Amino acid sequence: MSGLRDVILLSLLCLGSFVPASGAETCGPMMLQERRLLKLARDVADGFQSVDGGSNRACRATNERDNSASYYTVSKASSLAECKAMCTTTTSTAPTTTTSTATEVPRCPITGPGQNLGSISTSQINECSGLAASRKNPGLYWSNNDSGDRQRLYGFDEAGQHKARLWVNGASANDWEDIAIGPGPQTEESYLYIGDFGDNYKQRGTIQIYRAVEPEVPAGQDRNSDIYVEAVRFDVTYPDGAHDCEAMFVDQGAMARSQGTSGRVYILTKSNSNGYLYWVDLPSQSASLTFTKAGQVPVPGLITGADMNPSGSVVVMRTYGEMFMWRRSSSLSVEQSLVGQGGCSVSEKGERQGEAVAFGHLGDHYITVSEGTYPTVWYFSIAPVIASLENLYPTMVRSLQAASNMCYGIEYHEASGRCELWNQNVAIQASAGVDGFTCMRYGDTTTLTTRAGTFELVDGSDRACRGQDAKDNSGAYYSVFQLDESGCKSACMQRADCQGIEFKGSRCEIWTRPEGIGATKSLSGYTCLRFVPSVPSFCGALIDVEKTCSSNGCKVLADNMQGKTCRQYCSAQGLQCLNGWEEVDETCSAQEEIGCDRSYQTSYGFTSDLLCECFPPSSPPSPPSLGSPCLCAFDIDRTLTGRQGDTERCNRNVLISGMADYGYDGGDVTLSALSAEGIKNTFCNSCYLGIVSAGSGSGVGSPWNNYILGTIMRNELQDQLTARVPSTKTWSFGEDVQSPYVLNQGNKVKQDALAGIRLWYQRQGVSITASNVYFFGDRTENILPFANYGFNSREISCGSRNNDPRWYGGSGIIGYCGAEPEEILETSGNVLC
Repeated sequence: MSGLRDVILLSLLCLGSFVPASGAETCGPMMLQERRLLKLARDVADGFQSVDGGSNRACRATNERDNSASYYTVSKASSLAECKAMCTTTTSTAPTTTTSTATEVPRCPITGPGQNLGSISTSQINECSGLAASRKNPGLYWSNNDSGDRQRLYGFDEAGQHKARLWVNGASANDWEDIAIGPGPQTEESYLYIGDFGDNYKQRGTIQIYRAVEPEVPAGQDRNSDIYVEAVRFDVTYPDGAHDCEAMFVDQGAMARSQGTSGRVYILTKSNSNGYLYWVDLPSQSASLTFTKAGQVPVPGLITGADMNPSGSVVVMRTYGEMFMWRRSSSLSVEQSLVGQGGCSVSEKGERQGEAVAFGHLGDHYITVSEGTYPTVWYFSIAPVIASLENLYPTMVRSLQAASNMCYGIEYHEASGRCELWNQNVAIQASAGVDGFTCMRYGDTTTLTTRAGTFELVDGSDRACRGQDAKDNSGAYYSVFQLDESGCKSACMQRADCQGIEFKGSRCEIWTRPEGIGATKSLSGYTCLRFVPSVPSFCGALIDVEKTCSSNGCKVLADNMQGKTCRQYCSAQGLQCLNGWEEVDETCSAQEEIGCDRSYQTSYGFTSDLLCECFPPSSPPSPPSLGSPCLCAFDIDRTLTGRQGDTERCNRNVLISGMADYGYDGGDVTLSALSAEGIKNTFCNSCYLGIVSAGSGSGVGSPWNNYILGTIMRNELQDQLTARVPSTKTWSFGEDVQSPYVLNQGNKVKQDALAGIRLWYQRQGVSITASNVYFFGDRTENILPFANYGFNSREISCGSRNNDPRWYGGSGIIGYCGAEPEEILETSGNVLC
């Protein structure tokens, strides 16, 4: 049928030719717009519509950077058609009844963006592979190191402060990978479970699980005074041969008790093609047992950690780059809830070697910790379930519950089979250029969307929001919800009329007073935050806009630009022009930089769309010119460095004995050829410099980090800037860019931090066009996304890749010897090895 439909469409497109429409060749070379019309007709026929052309596009919400994990769930699909089918089968029509019950909750938990609570305070925890929240010592987390440590666990609090050291008698440590907390033989007792099942080379047909009664840590316990527990050992054999495994959790809570599975141990294998779930019931005494194989769990990536919340209602799994959760119904077993079921993508941070995750002892949050010395403790809140709003706002709850069944589109990656179902009340309104991805919108997408913006504290802490003055607190100004801080912020950002929030504990006020929050009153424990939207921003509401391409509203895809320049477009709206580009297929991606004073003409005539970036005359940056400045930014690990200690394979690298480098394998700093021979030997000697790293080097203030800024990141231009702006020589973190050197910015989003570095330079009076920005890094997956901003990027360490199976299964995704000066090239585009 689809072939006949195409023939009819082609006939319509060929009107006037009087030639039978048997194929595209019958009406000669098709115009680009005609081909687009045909593709659009095909898409709409099955309810799906390509977003910005569809091909090589990743889905986004309000703009190309708006990609919260809370917008979608992730499944596995063998084809684009199967991914579409998943979307359509989970989408329901409008509900025929308004009945709702307090037991209805959304399938996917709502998680906060992640807070840095501190770093692990002891170097004894240097390969954190497993985590479990203590039940007997609230606020304490038990952790284990990966292979190489002895049979001991460590306790630390949410701020990372080392509190206890626990020796496990009766156990040996071959390759401990994960730990868990759960019930056991004695009712109401809490047990520690330790999984000794690491097996990179798949040689262990039988592994060990240890179980021990969790101890209480006495008040005032010296953190290095040893505590001892006695463990029971279980030798467990796989039914189908050896597997590598890094994830374990224990069934618990009322659901487990009702199903007779309390204390059942689950493990998940680490495999490139999803993980397999196995389970075993442990008796009261030591025994030799055999796992039961439950089936495959569709997780894209290598599963490196897992946990179950204390109520037994949610399971979390993590990979090196993503985090997923599954809700478990009271009527289903763990196996029924996980096997063959795609999980919900939830918040995570780009950690250097993320393997550990654990729910808090109340199940209201989870934490993650990476391997490495002094890693960050990341805290993620979990919002209360939607049923908590049932009594106060039944109409809104019913509306949200109906919307939670809707799928608004898909993102599909053919190479991996990763299928994103956008089913979390957020429409697909934008996309980003990423090779190999397809983004398609489904059905009517008028739904809740999230506004971009930030929250600012009003009049300091311990303040409650007020209207005109401290006594003005009319109930008409706000609505009350039962949400934590993260959920309160999310609710505000999904309302066009929200001016800010007030919260204390789980009480959340959404302020919608038209005049905004005008005053505050001193009240202990209260917090008042004003919402400052990013769009519209200082550029205002521009006309003839097909798409807004930046968070400040100043870079747009402008329409009706036949024969016009971007300077003419900006000037007509009282603005000045910063730069202009020809776009790629009506998207925010740049095909060619044309500057402010050129229109763009093809063989078909002048283009109707241009990417234009304007700015207000009150804060003019330097206009681009042929001699305009350039920016070179670098990764640290395996770019500025090579594999620690290896100067034989990497014979141009230089070892600095006694200076610690905590990246990847750890060891003494080993400079790559680029760092050893100097950036001055490349074109970057004439450019400004920057760093964007997912790691943190060896930590701010360490000899290695000081060496990076004091020796490597040097040239005459950078030294002049540092003399004028001393804060140049400091570190920034994530997307809070206050200097040109950024740590802890996750993989695949490094381009966002580099955009912040470019803006930082602009604030110092240095205007750098996007086409003059260059990034050099070793990690394959980081290179292509820089195209989203029109930046250049190049993968380095091409002659030496790390194929050690301990790192990403030996895939070679990271470098080995690091960058060489010959690889630092002033060429345009986004280039892989």
